[in-house]
Amino acid sequence: MKRFILPAILLAATILTEPARANGGYYVAGDFNGWNPAGLAMTDVGGGYWEVELPTNVEPGRHEFKVTKGSWDVNFPNSNSWFYKRPVPKGPIDTPLKVTFDSNTYNDDWWGKSNLIIVNDGITDWTAVGDWQGWNNGNPATKMVEVSPGVFMYEAVLAPGTYWYKAVKTGTWDAIGADNRAINADSLQFTVNPGDATTQFYVNTSWSAIRVGPGGPGEIPEPSTLLLALSGLAGLGGLRLRKR
Repeated sequence: MKRFILPAILLAATILTEPARANGGYYVAGDFNGWNPAGLAMTDVGGGYWEVELPTNVEPGRHEFKVTKGSWDVNFPNSNSWFYKRPVPKGPIDTPLKVTFDSNTYNDDWWGKSNLIIVNDGITDWTAVGDWQGWNNGNPATKMVEVSPGVFMYEAVLAPGTYWYKAVKTGTWDAIGADNRAINADSLQFTVNPGDATTQFYVNTSWSAIRVGPGGPGEIPEPSTLLLALSGLAGLGGLRLRKR
């Protein structure tokens, strides 16, 4: 099995230490609270991040929602966002489901760029889709592999040309795309140049962002190295500052 270099940007991390402040500003409205645009207030936790724990009485299964400013005048994303709640297990209680809203704007090689929605629902079944593989959301040949916590990758050899890509929960159109974590999210256009050995497709579920870039043979850092580099992020759900 081939092993590949994990881009350094995946490992760069800054821990947010600013204390939480009072509620206000953003809200969560979804099928679990009657789509009330001011029904579930988020807390400003600093650094442009807002978050809220979802009510424990949310039924297991798939749900849709948006982040609002307290009314339907301003809401994110353009199409609904989504999450899956697992059935309550026997034994230890699961980590509470949390929605995070990242109001920052970024200038790096990851997409989306602003007003991003992140959910800690632990989805690990991701497929890379695009015109280069027939837009098949259940294609086992383009299933993505977790290369560091919350980061999934697929690698392909493509002919030079221009293509489209997004990451979907396998078998669905619940996606993380160029705009956000959204139902049928926008696809990212990319170009394969002559001489590119391979193309690597990434989705970072901790950022709700995707990336495409040329790849080549190399080594992924050992799991212990990755965990050391990413340690200390759990306090704010693994949030890391990107280049703004």
